[in-house]
Amino acid sequence: MKTDKKIAEYWYEELVDSLRLISSELEVQEAVLPEFVHIPDEVLNSFPIDSLHTISNQGLISDAQLKALVEFDSLLEEIDLPSDYDDMLEMMRSGSEFRCLREKAIRLLENLGHKYEKPNINAIYIKGS
Repeated sequence: MKTDKKIAEYWYEELVDSLRLISSELEVQEAVLPEFVHIPDEVLNSFPIDSLHTISNQGLISDAQLKALVEFDSLLEEIDLPSDYDDMLEMMRSGSEFRCLREKAIRLLENLGHKYEKPNINAIYIKGS
């Protein structure tokens, strides 16, 4: 049976990988994700917002880091994607919103004591019907 600390450590690693995925260029995102996924949904839904308090409660992030991460999640929620998939990918490739997200994700990684590396994806988001 996993302890609360082990669970929090797992989610912390998922958080770091999510930030690495979000901070990656589209070409890297496409390379690390399976072909069948909806890239924009996968990237935007990779952020483990529901686990941040678990991570914080175990002392893996500070209150200030928690606040910055919650604010970052709000930015993810505000992204308004076009309806056409190719337009979504183009927005991810060159749109100012995604450029801003990448920059903020890199700063958050640095604030957590990590650097950008190619993301290691352990799970994918499956949207329900």
